[in-house]
Amino acid sequence: MGSNSHYVIYPVNQNNEYNFVAIIKKKLSSDELQNHDLFKSEEFLASLVSGLQKNIANKLKKFK
Repeated sequence: MGSNSHYVIYPVNQNNEYNFVAIIKKKLSSDELQNHDLFKSEEFLASLVSGLQKNIANKLKKFK
């Protein structure tokens, strides 16, 4: 997915259930790193998901 993110999808059982693991590179300020509530923030989590969706969409366009 590029140098800023990586993801893996792998099966966890015979029932077609999968785990999705994403590693995302994101710059955070010192204050953000100290703020553990940041990772509970809906806005912050939405920004991570949005960035991941864009990266995946761009990657899939290459297969068309």
